[in-house]
Amino acid sequence: MDRPLSSDRRDERRDFSSDRQNNHYGHGGRGRHHNNYRGRSNYRGRGRGYSSSHHQHHQQQYHPYRRGGFQGGGRGAPRRETGNRFQADVQEQDPKLSALRQLQQLINKVGELEVPSSVKEEGNQRPVVVSQTEKIKALTSFLCGPQAEMFLEYERDASVVQADKLAGPFVSSLIHCQSVLPLQTPCYAALTLSVHEHTTVCASPFAGVSDRCVEYALRFLARDLDHTLLDPACLDSNTSAVAVHQDRPRAVVRMRLTLRYIANLAKMGIVAAQDTNDQSAVLAATNQRPITLLDLLDAMVQAAIQAGNERYSTNKSVACILAHLVWDTIPYIRDMVSSDWISENLVDPLQETMEAYQSAFAPGIGSSSILLKAERYEDVGETGDEEDEEEDDDEEDDSGAVCDSFQDLLRTLKHSLGDNGIEPRFALFTDAPWQAMSAPVTQNIDGTAGAEQSAEESSSVSPLTFSGQAVSLQLFPTCRALTMLLGGDVAPETKLAKTSLDAIVVGRLPIFGPPPEAKDEDDEEMEDDTPVNERLHCYRQKFGIVDRFFIGEAVRDCLLCHESTVTPTGVEHGSPTGVAEQIWALRHVLTGQDAMGIEYCIVEVILSLITQGDRGSSLRVMYLSRVLLELTRLEPAAFSPAIALGVSTLFEDYMPALVPVAVYNLSKWFAFHLTNTDYQWPSAYWKHWEQFVLYGWSNSRGSFVKSALALMLENVSNVDSIVTDCLPTNSAIAGQLILPPELIIDAISSFAEELASRIWGGSLDSDMLLNHMLSEEFSESLASSPDNKFGRIKVLFGALLSPAKKSWKVTKNQIKKAINREDLEVVMVARDRDPDPLSLILEKMDKLKHAIAGVLEKAVAEGTIAHGVDPIDSRDLLILELIMDSTSYSRSVVEGCVMHCLRLNHVSLENILKWCLGAASDGSTKSLVLRWWHMAGEVLKTGLSLHIENVLSSKSDAMSGGDELDDKVRLVKSSILGYLDPLLSHMIQRVCQLLNLYKSEKSTKLSPEQVDLIEGFKYVLTECQGYYFTLVARFVPNNFSTNDLQDALTESPISGQSLAMLMDTSGSLAADYLRQSLERM
Repeated sequence: MDRPLSSDRRDERRDFSSDRQNNHYGHGGRGRHHNNYRGRSNYRGRGRGYSSSHHQHHQQQYHPYRRGGFQGGGRGAPRRETGNRFQADVQEQDPKLSALRQLQQLINKVGELEVPSSVKEEGNQRPVVVSQTEKIKALTSFLCGPQAEMFLEYERDASVVQADKLAGPFVSSLIHCQSVLPLQTPCYAALTLSVHEHTTVCASPFAGVSDRCVEYALRFLARDLDHTLLDPACLDSNTSAVAVHQDRPRAVVRMRLTLRYIANLAKMGIVAAQDTNDQSAVLAATNQRPITLLDLLDAMVQAAIQAGNERYSTNKSVACILAHLVWDTIPYIRDMVSSDWISENLVDPLQETMEAYQSAFAPGIGSSSILLKAERYEDVGETGDEEDEEEDDDEEDDSGAVCDSFQDLLRTLKHSLGDNGIEPRFALFTDAPWQAMSAPVTQNIDGTAGAEQSAEESSSVSPLTFSGQAVSLQLFPTCRALTMLLGGDVAPETKLAKTSLDAIVVGRLPIFGPPPEAKDEDDEEMEDDTPVNERLHCYRQKFGIVDRFFIGEAVRDCLLCHESTVTPTGVEHGSPTGVAEQIWALRHVLTGQDAMGIEYCIVEVILSLITQGDRGSSLRVMYLSRVLLELTRLEPAAFSPAIALGVSTLFEDYMPALVPVAVYNLSKWFAFHLTNTDYQWPSAYWKHWEQFVLYGWSNSRGSFVKSALALMLENVSNVDSIVTDCLPTNSAIAGQLILPPELIIDAISSFAEELASRIWGGSLDSDMLLNHMLSEEFSESLASSPDNKFGRIKVLFGALLSPAKKSWKVTKNQIKKAINREDLEVVMVARDRDPDPLSLILEKMDKLKHAIAGVLEKAVAEGTIAHGVDPIDSRDLLILELIMDSTSYSRSVVEGCVMHCLRLNHVSLENILKWCLGAASDGSTKSLVLRWWHMAGEVLKTGLSLHIENVLSSKSDAMSGGDELDDKVRLVKSSILGYLDPLLSHMIQRVCQLLNLYKSEKSTKLSPEQVDLIEGFKYVLTECQGYYFTLVARFVPNNFSTNDLQDALTESPISGQSLAMLMDTSGSLAADYLRQSLERM
């Protein structure tokens, strides 16, 4: 009978690493700043009036990995009894529960990758492994001591259905830890063997630890396989969180780690590795027979082949996930079987099945691509761009390009099986702490004879080996997904999920160049001509394909498993500092004297993830930015040069080929990093970047720098510091900070100023304002103005937006004074107490919403009489233009005002989308709104949420009875698709028109505007399709079939295929790229 695992996973993603007090940068400064980096307990750049007190509080709280004993317990920081800071209930703790929490902490700590100074290398075991063996011995003695009954006791009643009770506290805690701590797998395998042998030798009533570990690990594996690969409608309603929400990437990590753990148990003989009977995986599934480790991998191969067949109406994602799990386990079984057997049974069949695999990160045409198919055309006043045309023509589409982590895994695996190239230094494949341990000795205290026997045994210590019989793996029918794919008996409603690979497979960006085995002549010539420091040289020469991939994978695993979380009560579990320490501990899993150069691999992985962050990724840009900052604080001498070189390489070699979303993500990270490192950056870089900044937003390099400066400008309280501390003296870039257009002063502006004094002076309420704006006196005053079309709207919004104009004038004056200031040591006054213009404007709009609506209606009526056409579009577009003119200095203020106007129905969603794509109130076509795709995506999601809320509130009475849930699902699904259909259809047609309009006459390359349109629409469509699933889960929280939702989306007018059919390509290269991308979505 299948027994469910405990569904409580609250502790699976907590941080297990140590906090550090007094984190200082040391001498990591570069460029014109020679003072030390100043480590801080808080992050800067939180806006004006921000207090750092609660960040300082988190730095001072107790952390279980801090040296000084095993106080407290549980994973991560001790759980607080309440989130109320002013009142906490004092409760007496149960001693047994406290001891079990201590057990969890002890198991967490035993796998720490740390090397005390007293530990030396022993034999062929590295110091970190020797340190782990000492901790394993100590923990084993503790567990098998007087408190063994508390820790090792397990439920023997077979009628119990809770698997964690059948396993016992120690086994359940151990399996939980091995599945979420990616660098400790060999250690936990050794701990399993050690405790098993000690309980066996002592004839303990709790013997059989290894069997319970294997059984419980298999239940873990089966649970995650089912929740990842099966449709949620097939699963229990209380255990489908993995399938419904964005926890699939973490589930895949847990499965990979569990397979590695089982492989290590097979190395020790605990798990049967090979089957002499040579039974097939299909027979094992149909007959529900136990299998060996190699049989398990073969079963997963056969299941992947079946999942890729047309029999299952699904995409290749299920087969891809199974192939990923099998291939990732192969390095851990290399010493059990020959390379030929691995290639013949585990690699080649899956490669043939995945032959039609299409990477979502394929340059230019992938739905989540990081890189363009070719560099865009960028006119920066040089002739070099055209000189590269011939070279770019040679870089045609290469079907063998390695674009993502899945393709990179296959390449790495095939390379390692060939036994050529650089010898891998990644030691997790071969680490075996149990080989440095000795077998337990039977304790006998029966007088002298016992003492003599003990002395005799101690003189000949035998190594720690498994004394029992290897167990087979009883996975069928526990794992329903594999059982179904292999033809076993399962419930008829069992169906495969149409699983997304987002964040399971990630894009690849080799910033610091290819590994030594993959270099061509051009790479070698480029490296020979460029002087590099010793650490970078070491990375380029000594880190081969295998090391680079698996170190990168370990970094991603650490980021996922140790991500800090915040509870509903506001308590943060884990910290970016702890994640950084876990990642930096990777230097201990390399063989050799030191891990010099590993920081370049870490920086490359994190920067690559940042470029694709927040697009289906479970790793947010801000989280990644904080981790990279903490790594810099932790080891400034290593990471500061690596980050500087990484940015320089991205700027010079990659920026013109990066998609706009990736460029903007890098800008967000760069702004955050500079703000929190006291603007430490080489002045030579700023000097080199000046020429690109002066050419404006149309070139990617200038856009990267200008976006970073704009983000800093709106998020720091002391704008002077950007000029005086961040930029070099007399930098031409400083003048670009005040480039938004000057406000035009005319008759309408004077009316707006007069009205603003009355609105913000508090002398007008909503009724009084409406009466004033509709009065004949005011109408006569407007009639005297030469440009009085929609004059009421211009005056009204000019007055409402006056706080933003005032804030910009103050900011601009501060910047001008900072530019002209001779004494840079003058203390600058921060504007912490300045009112936030956005909050003031939104609050005033709420108070005057009825008056604003009345004025807008009057303007429409007057426009209809005067021009004989419906002026609503012109009115809405004019409002948006007024908002942009007054608030363009701040992205957050622009978006906040536009969103609020949408919520108050002052502008329509359709007209916001037209405005984003260049429509003007006078009927002309203007430039695209800067980062139009982000604005469009946000307003679409906001409008969609408001629409669904209105639909459900109006139809709530009609949905009743037994079919209420089904009716609600159908209603939400059809309402979302019906709402988005006309909006996205209009957008794709408008995009096609603009692609032809913005075709470059100077180059055959895509123009910056064409790139913005292609990648921007892909971004908008991805956001809408993702939000479709999010909204259904929000409004229909019960269990539902994601397959039905996916089918409805695929057949709907907003699918990529449907939208591609609406396109008029007309032979346009840009339109053809977009069409190819849409057909993949």
